[in-house]
Amino acid sequence: MTKLPRGMSQLDYLWTNFGNYKVSEGIQSPPDPNSLITEKTLVDAIKSETGSYITNLKLLDAGDKLKLVGLSDSGEELTFVELDKENYLINAEVIRSTQEEIDNTVCDELDIPLLVLSLKNGSKYYVNLGQFNYIGGETNSIKTTVLGKKISAHLKIDNSIETPIVDVKITDSGLKVDLTIKDQSDKQLKLVRTDNGLDTSFTWDDGNNILFKCLTYDEYHSMSRHDLGKIYFITDEMCIYLNEVRYGDNLSLVDTDTIEITNIGNSVRLGVKIDPNEYNLLSKSSAGLTAQIYWEE
Repeated sequence: MTKLPRGMSQLDYLWTNFGNYKVSEGIQSPPDPNSLITEKTLVDAIKSETGSYITNLKLLDAGDKLKLVGLSDSGEELTFVELDKENYLINAEVIRSTQEEIDNTVCDELDIPLLVLSLKNGSKYYVNLGQFNYIGGETNSIKTTVLGKKISAHLKIDNSIETPIVDVKITDSGLKVDLTIKDQSDKQLKLVRTDNGLDTSFTWDDGNNILFKCLTYDEYHSMSRHDLGKIYFITDEMCIYLNEVRYGDNLSLVDTDTIEITNIGNSVRLGVKIDPNEYNLLSKSSAGLTAQIYWEE
């Protein structure tokens, strides 16, 4: 608080120091040294330039200075400036920054709003209101708009692809991204949606799964049961088994009029058929085929 001169009442002090001033209901440009602005005038000017971000002012005693604090709707302290008690405020105005303010290190950008507080002794305080004044912008993917105290961001979605692999939509709950899967009714290998994510299905025409297993010949024949629809690849033989039928290296070996085929374990035995005609010159022996020619006695 200002200490009053001895023997002077507060009313006398105010009349002596401020009796010649007039009260201004608006911002003066240029400042009038013989006028005083009201608190409402100052608050309205700040609210206008900050998009109502600063909505009120609070004056605090800070020793030999007064602290002027800018407040939000919720009472949060956003910015402040300290003034000499004896060097009272005579005017406030909002200007747009020029190169002069940049050269005087008041700010570092052109054309931003500055609150200029003019004091009795001719000094000035600058408050950068641009830090509270948000504007919208637009990039390749997001458009931001400012309406009053609300900032809205809108995501751009390019759906120009005629057959997209990924389907992107904006819903009431947010952004929805889904995989596009074409009709697979005529396919055996299919992509399937599950609760845990994307899975595959590989089935025969009857709907049973197509399964594969690698094992040796002995391992296959030691199994007590073979799954229907499962293809067993025999790693030590050039063959496969499906539904207990062997396919592979002996696929082209079939009985003929002269050759007889016998499967023995994992081997194939070929035998020559000999006509039992008593006049046949061919016969079997332990060494192979023989042909004998002899006179009939």
